[in-house]
Amino acid sequence: MTPASWNFLDLPSRLTGLEKAKVVILPIPYERTVTFLKGTGTGPAAIINASSQVELYDEELGRESSEVGVFTAPSIPSGSAPPPEELHTVTAPEVARYLARGKFVLSLGGEHSITLGPVLAMKDAFPGVGILHFDAHGDLRNEYEGTRYGHGCVMRRCLEAGVSITQVGIRSLSAEEAELGRSGKVRTFFMHKTRPFLEHLDDVVKALPKTVYVSIDMDALDPAYAPGVGTPEPGGLEYHEVLALLRGVAKERRIVGADITETRPLPNEVLTEFTAARIAYKIVGYVAESAGWVK
Repeated sequence: MTPASWNFLDLPSRLTGLEKAKVVILPIPYERTVTFLKGTGTGPAAIINASSQVELYDEELGRESSEVGVFTAPSIPSGSAPPPEELHTVTAPEVARYLARGKFVLSLGGEHSITLGPVLAMKDAFPGVGILHFDAHGDLRNEYEGTRYGHGCVMRRCLEAGVSITQVGIRSLSAEEAELGRSGKVRTFFMHKTRPFLEHLDDVVKALPKTVYVSIDMDALDPAYAPGVGTPEPGGLEYHEVLALLRGVAKERRIVGADITETRPLPNEVLTEFTAARIAYKIVGYVAESAGWVK
């Protein structure tokens, strides 16, 4: 695929038009507050390119979920990258525009700071929405390395916007974030307390509101499945555990939007972007099934 003609999953044109598509893939290749390993700005393109090798037939669901139609939107921001405190003012209206047309928006980052804009748009469109946050890190700092709007602070800003947060995969956080967690304002399922993880799925689902936005930092997965991230942490979620939770949430709650962030492509290695593409397609399939878009 070339940048001029790319589309998620490399679908035929009959499935990629905005008018008929149920799903919008929104690339947000933003990278301005990364504090360790660089390269997440190229993540969206890498995921879309890798998605061309994902089989359209889903062996778990027994169908080609792509038949619901998937429109790949132009990347935003389209010009120079705004400072982190202004990014959400660019992305939220764009997400809201697609929501107003009844689309399911799945954003591809970029660093995790991209999540605030889509969340604000979801909050306006779906009052009471809460976040299911997959991550190795809390991302609940009030400020980190000179900004309150970077990747390490994004969930704190979402919380301040009045959106509830349930976290899974967490295995690294600061004392400040731990104190906030003890306040009861955030529900955190720490990795060291949720092994085997599959035994805790019902508890996670019960902690969520009826309407859910899914935010996945790829470092939530163990580096064995996603080595290409900005801050890899050992002891993470397994691929099938992520899928089991996503399908369980789709069955019991309404997933209204999602993002997948922090993919950092590695030289001569495509595992992380391919895994991200597979997870994105699984989300499409699970949402299509629960929403009744497919029979």
